[in-house]
Amino acid sequence: MKNEKGYTLISTIVYLLVATVIIALVVTISAGAIKTFRVAKNKDSQIAEINKINMYMLTEMNNPDNKIDTISSDGTYIAFSQGSAYTFKDNILYKDTYKVAEGIGISDGNKFFSVDQQNGKVVLTVNMQIDGKEEQDKYAFRGLATVDNEITPFDSINGVNRPGLETGMIPIYYDGTTWRKADIKNTNNEWYDYSTTAKKYANICTVSDATNAVKGYRTAPVDTGIPVGDMTTMFVWIPRYAYSINAGGYRADNTGTETEAQTNANPNKKIDVTFLVGTTDDDMNGVSYAKDYNADTITVGHATPKIVHPGFTFGNKELAGIWVGKFEVSGTVLVAGKLQYVGNGDGTTDTQLYAPNASTYVQILPNAISWGCITIGESEYQAMKMGTNSTYYGWNNVNTHLMKNSEWGVAAYLAYSQYGQVPEMNATGKDNTSLWISYNIYTGAGPQASGNETQYTTYSYATNGYYTNLGQLASTTGNIYGLYDMSGGSWEYVAGYLDNKSAYLDTGGSSTSDTNVSYFENNEVKPDYSAYWDKYAVGQEERDGATSASIITSGGNKTQDQLWTWTPTATSYAWNDARKRLTDATFNNMKANKGIGVNEVSDSYFSYLIGKGKGNQYAWGWFKTLTEASSSTTASSYGGAWNTDQIEIGHAVYSFIGRGRWCRKSQYCWSARLWWFYIWRKLLVCV
Repeated sequence: MKNEKGYTLISTIVYLLVATVIIALVVTISAGAIKTFRVAKNKDSQIAEINKINMYMLTEMNNPDNKIDTISSDGTYIAFSQGSAYTFKDNILYKDTYKVAEGIGISDGNKFFSVDQQNGKVVLTVNMQIDGKEEQDKYAFRGLATVDNEITPFDSINGVNRPGLETGMIPIYYDGTTWRKADIKNTNNEWYDYSTTAKKYANICTVSDATNAVKGYRTAPVDTGIPVGDMTTMFVWIPRYAYSINAGGYRADNTGTETEAQTNANPNKKIDVTFLVGTTDDDMNGVSYAKDYNADTITVGHATPKIVHPGFTFGNKELAGIWVGKFEVSGTVLVAGKLQYVGNGDGTTDTQLYAPNASTYVQILPNAISWGCITIGESEYQAMKMGTNSTYYGWNNVNTHLMKNSEWGVAAYLAYSQYGQVPEMNATGKDNTSLWISYNIYTGAGPQASGNETQYTTYSYATNGYYTNLGQLASTTGNIYGLYDMSGGSWEYVAGYLDNKSAYLDTGGSSTSDTNVSYFENNEVKPDYSAYWDKYAVGQEERDGATSASIITSGGNKTQDQLWTWTPTATSYAWNDARKRLTDATFNNMKANKGIGVNEVSDSYFSYLIGKGKGNQYAWGWFKTLTEASSSTTASSYGGAWNTDQIEIGHAVYSFIGRGRWCRKSQYCWSARLWWFYIWRKLLVCV
């Protein structure tokens, strides 16, 4: 067993971008405000929400230097040059990401925001309706308006979809020492720049209501500093894109030793990415891309056709981009007056030292200990709970969930493209190989030295932390704006499973803290959750073996449980040909699934077989071939995909998908047992 940890490019937040949130067209105003006049069809004094809106608009108008920068042609968005941006969505008006008023409609036949010219002045009209009562508030500005009628959620200057913001999401940029609130208009690319040279991805953070009540970050001015210690989560925006595997990379069985630095220095990247416009399949030049290609028509080593990455489809919805958790998840619990990290051990037993309780909330922050000791079903449960916790995160009933395997691929493939960088390893942590546990794994850490993948147990935030030179080597951009804990860190769950009807699907796919919550029934994902889980086909022989002795072996027909018995003996060793046959079928079936780093990156994989071993000491292990497993002296070779990554298809009765392991990096799909030290990330979906 190798002592390095897996390349775990995982976890995301998916944002179902509503186009009206960011659709904008330019309006140029040449002078400041003069005065306001109101035309109300009903002056009901109880319409307090309308009065709130009027107060904010008066503030914008009374600033003599303020101008209208941008107004969307559908009337749902307006931004001021010296003030804030306002978005009307789902009957709520937001100032930047702060909720100003709710329960508001649009007066019949109007847009919420509109501008026209009256007596040589530009007049902004806000058309509102509450409980059938209509009101129009008007605000006058000097100057003439020139309206560009093109509507697009696409930032044509940067060539990407604009980051989608929900209530509570605070845009941030790094000034070299401190994270600061960013201008959502991205003036001078201060917030983001997705060019191949800058690789500056958009970042956001969240803060709790308690912190916001004291510091006021959600409504604070641009450039306000926000310490990491005041944050609850951090996320990174990945815009919608199409990709192709470049020549030399497709299914290339790489048993060499190419390092991350060598891969990054090669101008011919493994993956070529083209960013797309909105939720369409078109790029900014009008070129349209398909959703799939026939893998059987592509020769090993040749380039693939460019297709839209499947991770940007959620159920029947197309996504304009995904928000990705910047670090592995952590959580704390108060013990004897001191906060302790949950889901972590000390290496002496396979149990956690401190279990989460009702006061434990999901955090996505650097310099924390990753949250392990959790099943995949409980991971999904904790992830979904985030969406209704406005007190801790500041958002309002967003749909949050554990990332899917395909969404993992969105992050992984971008790192291997011209817009990313293959990260070096987070090699922190300690292992007890006899118990198969890892612990004290710190989020956001870099290697102990550039190019050094050796594990180190003494971690220093000042030396190896995410903001240091070493820490930024472990980012998917090579700077502080990318994703961390992608190479190394710990094993991680993703919401994906092999559809082999194993009874462990029901068992593992349930919450452990709320026994009323289960995402699987009769060993199938429940219909209400089908969009939240990726399903992968196995061979019919394996599927039938879940409930009957129908798997053919030299020792008679076996069930899944019998075939993958945990007791390795000479008798069970003889059934390796059946195990290899079943996993061959699974690997071959997965060529239908694109964007997940399995068949697209290697033409071979590792099976979980019983090895004969030296001196006939039978033991489970990873082997490419039956010959390797039968050798009494030859250990299984490592490698098989890019940067000597591995693809492993393992124990059939444990059907959930994991990313990362003790192998060097990632790119493998493993049917993983529910070991306690798995780490999980979050996926936020705003519908």
